[in-house]
Amino acid sequence: MADPVGVWNINVIGYKGTLNITSNGAGSLSGTVDIDIGFTDRLQGTWNEATKEIRFDRIISRGGSIIVQKYTGYLYLTKEPIFAGQGPPEPNPSFRLLTGFFESDPASNPPRGGWVARQRI
Repeated sequence: MADPVGVWNINVIGYKGTLNITSNGAGSLSGTVDIDIGFTDRLQGTWNEATKEIRFDRIISRGGSIIVQKYTGYLYLTKEPIFAGQGPPEPNPSFRLLTGFFESDPASNPPRGGWVARQRI
């Protein structure tokens, strides 16, 4: 399975937008996150092929302040049986799924939450 590069639709606790991931080689990732209207935030992270785990920092710069949200997620294909006993998987997958959680500064609101991203294939 390839690195989770490319453009994804993302939903972070109800904030929807675009996640654009670029591979820098050897499991290193960079890119952008657009979920706050009018702002594009940078991301830097890593991809672990063995565990299908993505980790990245969303670097938010607003009004001279910088907030870093730390994201962790895992990759699933719709071709795989994600939920045992709940029917067969799609024979021809139409998207890949990243899902996980983020953590931010404890003073942030909220300091932790879930996220999901989908990429058409």
